[in-house]
Amino acid sequence: MPKKDWTLTADGLQKLLLALDPDHNVAGKRYETLRRQLIFFFESRACRSAEDEADKTLDRVAIRLTEGLIIERLDHYTYGVALNVLREYQRKLPYTCPPPAADDAEEIERRHCCMERCLASLSADTRKMLTEYAGLDRRDGNARKEMAMRLGVSLNALRLRVHHAREELSECMKRCFEECGD
Repeated sequence: MPKKDWTLTADGLQKLLLALDPDHNVAGKRYETLRRQLIFFFESRACRSAEDEADKTLDRVAIRLTEGLIIERLDHYTYGVALNVLREYQRKLPYTCPPPAADDAEEIERRHCCMERCLASLSADTRKMLTEYAGLDRRDGNARKEMAMRLGVSLNALRLRVHHAREELSECMKRCFEECGD
């Protein structure tokens, strides 16, 4: 599938401004307010190119309007697009915590010890869910759906549970590394 061209046109900008408000002056002010809010949205999520990502978000919304999409709640839709733009941005970031060098046995042992300690701090159900979820083939959506059905939750609820459990594990790992620091 070819990649979508997200280049903003003059028509797209006009449709976005019209969707913001029929009065051109009011629309311009609302555009700037929305843009500032989006910049704050990206900055608060540690995005170094917040202005570019905000502009990219508004461009995509404008383009969707030129394609004929009718948007009931422009602000909600725009933040949904912003979340997708943020995810794309985050996927492009380099992995920030490289594994220790193979010859650094002490560091490997420290990480292993912290991981064991942090996994043990989770409830048995959470630990089981995380390990099972991690073992699933990422390309197999059915395996995740089956897991969600077994747990009696929706697929989105499963993703949220896993996300929160990973955050909890990550925070524990950070604390452990600080306590056992050099």
